[in-house]
Amino acid sequence: MKYDPLYYTNESNLLGELYHHCKLKKIKCVLEYALYPIKCKATKHDKFYKIDAIIVYENQILALIEAKSTLFKNKKEIYNSYQVRKYRLFKLPIFILNELKDIKRIIDKIKILILLKENPSYHKENKLLELLGSIWE
Repeated sequence: MKYDPLYYTNESNLLGELYHHCKLKKIKCVLEYALYPIKCKATKHDKFYKIDAIIVYENQILALIEAKSTLFKNKKEIYNSYQVRKYRLFKLPIFILNELKDIKRIIDKIKILILLKENPSYHKENKLLELLGSIWE
């Protein structure tokens, strides 16, 4: 049977590529990280959520990354899934990774988040949305 690399890319390979590119850019990426939810009405139990990847900067979680294989084509559908809605409890940026070409976009957005952490004056000038742009681009 012939191998067809164009068929689809699974989550593990997507995350491996993301990790590799983050490493090249000296961005700390941690795969399969367990987070415990903030106490609120939306969480009934003290169970943890296994996040596909997190980005860490100065010992703080900067962003969450949810990977889905390339078989899932609709990013808005993934972003509105029950799983990702639970992750919003953490009030952190969530990036969807479901194609190899998403990696560059995600890393660019992470660089902007790091820039915002290093230069808090950007928050005061309300440039956050302008810098981050749309997550759907």
